[in-house]
Amino acid sequence: MQRSCVPSDPSQPAALRLVAVDDSGAPLTGATVRIADAAGTGAGALVETDEKGEAEVGVRAGLWRIEVSRSGFGQRRELLELEAGQACTVRLELKRAPDEFEF
Repeated sequence: MQRSCVPSDPSQPAALRLVAVDDSGAPLTGATVRIADAAGTGAGALVETDEKGEAEVGVRAGLWRIEVSRSGFGQRRELLELEAGQACTVRLELKRAPDEFEF
């Protein structure tokens, strides 16, 4: 996971931009991104990446579980601590799933 954050307006929720890429760095369109409050409050979001492999959400400060998956690729899970007013970009790389053959 690569993360870069910059200060923003502290009166606003944290802005989170997720970028899903494959192991060659190509964007993953249509990846499912689940964001859940690690404290178990039930807060969260379910979004899908666009044609640039990006998805954006606004969340409150705190510790968040991020899970990214896409058909044909493995799943990626990370924990991310966000502060109020931060604007963060998180780049997550998914590895291609091994080919499965049925006989």
